[in-house]
Amino acid sequence: MQRDELLPQAQRLMRLHARSCHQLEIQFEGESGFGTGVTQNFYSAVANAMLTARGHAELPLWLADSTGGGGGGGGGVDGPVDDGFINHGGALFPRPLPPCAPRAHVLAVCERFRFLGRLTAKAR
Repeated sequence: MQRDELLPQAQRLMRLHARSCHQLEIQFEGESGFGTGVTQNFYSAVANAMLTARGHAELPLWLADSTGGGGGGGGGVDGPVDDGFINHGGALFPRPLPPCAPRAHVLAVCERFRFLGRLTAKAR
């Protein structure tokens, strides 16, 4: 895995291994470590990538109070984006899709939640 392309690579990995019952063991490119610690770090890093303000702006999945953390920005759900994390008040709730949402957006959201389910199943 490459850390700079973590989310797309993780999505591809989960699609490829969705039907496999075997546990994954992850190793990052350019890093010497491997084993359970690195694999746990992978799952944690993917979870964090799904909660970044930038990722939320690209594909909003969660009800969020605001963005915050990193370098500034702040703002509401659709406000300015920074490198921080979405502010979710301690609990994540899926963001409802409006009835007029474009089909491509609905499919992208469904695929992201499918990925989240696969990721959770593999993390056991």
